[in-house]
Amino acid sequence: MVIPQPVDALVMQVLVESIADDVLESQPSKKAFYSRSKHTILKPHEISEYGLTLRALWIKLQKIIYKFSKDKEFIITTDLSNYYDSIDIRELKKVLTSYLNSHSEVVIDLLFGIIENISWHPDYLPYSGRGLPTSNLEAIRLLAHSFLFEVDAVLKENTEDCFTRWMDDIVIGLIQKRKLVKL
Repeated sequence: MVIPQPVDALVMQVLVESIADDVLESQPSKKAFYSRSKHTILKPHEISEYGLTLRALWIKLQKIIYKFSKDKEFIITTDLSNYYDSIDIRELKKVLTSYLNSHSEVVIDLLFGIIENISWHPDYLPYSGRGLPTSNLEAIRLLAHSFLFEVDAVLKENTEDCFTRWMDDIVIGLIQKRKLVKL
């Protein structure tokens, strides 16, 4: 678990919030969720709602899973092992850049500079570029969430959008065994 300096956490959060809407618009399915840190209580200077609370998102996820158990013969549950540790930062940067317009290049460079600085480095060795730091920052969670959009697209197509994902935990509902082979 990485605990960044407060200024790094603040700058990272501001940078990610500046691109979050564009990233989330690229999400291929509305059945994939990630844990958000904010609440929906507006401050006097805020003019728009943030979205659902963590509890509301979790309830929505559970309702989708419950519907699978009523409608489907088989339910597959999976967890991507060591997900954060296995993320190639250079690939994440390419994927994230593909979701954004060219005006965000400076934001992306700053964001990934911070990620490199707060990431664990083995003593006296250069940065490996592998592994998104595990932290309690919403910015990090959104980046990890967006890296799985390609998986969401494949699952949406091959399961007729009969899946749900909470970060790296995926639940798929299927009617027939032979559909398992396609996945």
